[in-house]
Amino acid sequence: WWGKVERADGEVVQLGSMRRLLTIYDTNLRVSYSAGAWERAQRTKHALPYIVYEGIDDARQRPIHHSWMGTTLPVDDPWWDTHWCPCGWNCRCWNRQVTRLEAREIGVTENPPSGPPKRFFNPSTGETVEVPYGIDPGFGYNVGKASLAGQSQGNAAKVMADKLAATPPRVAAQPLPKAILDAQV
Repeated sequence: WWGKVERADGEVVQLGSMRRLLTIYDTNLRVSYSAGAWERAQRTKHALPYIVYEGIDDARQRPIHHSWMGTTLPVDDPWWDTHWCPCGWNCRCWNRQVTRLEAREIGVTENPPSGPPKRFFNPSTGETVEVPYGIDPGFGYNVGKASLAGQSQGNAAKVMADKLAATPPRVAAQPLPKAILDAQV
């Protein structure tokens, strides 16, 4: 991901810069924090059964994300499957868990915001994908559900086992994290 590469369309582009490194670092921090927030939401949803979409209300916020601010839905609402923050590069939005009383005071959202999916062409791969309305390509999923602590724990363990099978024995013999050992393959 660093250096000059030729894209599928034949154009040579320079990958990598300090700005790119900072964006990747910032996004990784936000994604990691958000995965933990989802895990915490699952553990505490009996006491805090609602999630509110929040964001920094300034000129840098995406208009569509601004329109989602205050969306208040139950923790297990399917909308969070695609709208769990971050919802794009440099997205500074977050999800806040609240009690039933707080949710009533804010106003529980009857119909979550929606819109037509957007088609995105990736010139690097030549692929076209559909992304949810207002979400950047690659961000239309719940990072907490996709983590080892989330619902795909068994799948993550299988991926790890497959990778270990192709790893030199000296490396594969190293101890695995407890989360992987506890997962069913």
